[in-house]
Amino acid sequence: MPNINHYIDGLGNEPFSELAFNALDSLAFTQIVYMPMEGLLDGGGTATIAELWAFLQKQYPDGLTDPFQRKRFDLTGRCADTKRFAELAVSDYVNHIDHEQETQFCACTFTLPDGSRYIAFRGTDLTLAGWKEDLNMSFKPVPAQADAVAYVQREVEAGASPLMLGGHSKGGHLALYAA
Repeated sequence: MPNINHYIDGLGNEPFSELAFNALDSLAFTQIVYMPMEGLLDGGGTATIAELWAFLQKQYPDGLTDPFQRKRFDLTGRCADTKRFAELAVSDYVNHIDHEQETQFCACTFTLPDGSRYIAFRGTDLTLAGWKEDLNMSFKPVPAQADAVAYVQREVEAGASPLMLGGHSKGGHLALYAA
């Protein structure tokens, strides 16, 4: 059965000028945001997906051990090896976990060749704070929702280019909430 890897392998060298941004590109971004970017992008820097991959390989030479993270790690490497994704900029990485406030928030922004930007929100990670926040979200507003709104507001103020938002699971909720 075809999956995101088939898309990356089959169409990963098609430039965005030939194959417009689509739902599968969005899916790739919503998985790459799960990568641990601390030490590369948490200081406000910018890197390409290829540079992010080189960093990850150096930090995690044996890959990531969690089965879900391992798939995302491999997907990031696949994207880094394509003309379509390798030179896309990743910036504005934020990963905030507060066990006391029971919040987990992570996002980054991908810039496409036409200047448009895609904000990817991470879903629930493996932290206890993230899971508690998920439960809290079922009956009250949670801090990650306010964080998502503030993140989008900063991106809006940073430039006039079009913005797209997305995320997986809780990240999708945050994208909808912030929009």
